[in-house]
Amino acid sequence: MFPCDSGAFHDNLFHPHLSTIDIARLELDPSIEAIRRYVDLLFVNNGNYFVGQVAAEIDGGLDDVGRRLHKLLRSQGPAQHDDRRSAIEVQVRVSVDLRHRLLYVILPRQFLDDLAIRRAIFTLWNCEALPYPTFQGGAPADYYPVIRDRLFETLKRSTRI
Repeated sequence: MFPCDSGAFHDNLFHPHLSTIDIARLELDPSIEAIRRYVDLLFVNNGNYFVGQVAAEIDGGLDDVGRRLHKLLRSQGPAQHDDRRSAIEVQVRVSVDLRHRLLYVILPRQFLDDLAIRRAIFTLWNCEALPYPTFQGGAPADYYPVIRDRLFETLKRSTRI
């Protein structure tokens, strides 16, 4: 597990804060507790993590690479990276059964017309669909803020953040 996208590391998108050799030093223990400690240390809580609000000051616990990661997370202005700098990445060697592990599936509204998709969401995975509208000719990247807002509002209502 990594506190950011390893592919972006590979593409050197976090330069000048971090270099490709730093990724090994940032690897997290493979446990949910390691993720919780990471979020608590750098973001204070899940809500701050979701919106990318990094703690201004860290009370110890960071080595040189950790301090540079913190600086990257706090950096403002144009950059080559997006939220991949703070997206926790979990790599697994085996297939993961999603049954009873998902809360939501966010998808274009028209996909819910497909019986197989509805069955997977509501019966197989036993979770909630969060559909959003799409428009002819809209680029997929245009919907990123729509998706994020849809999830954020749902999480706030559920008191998960």
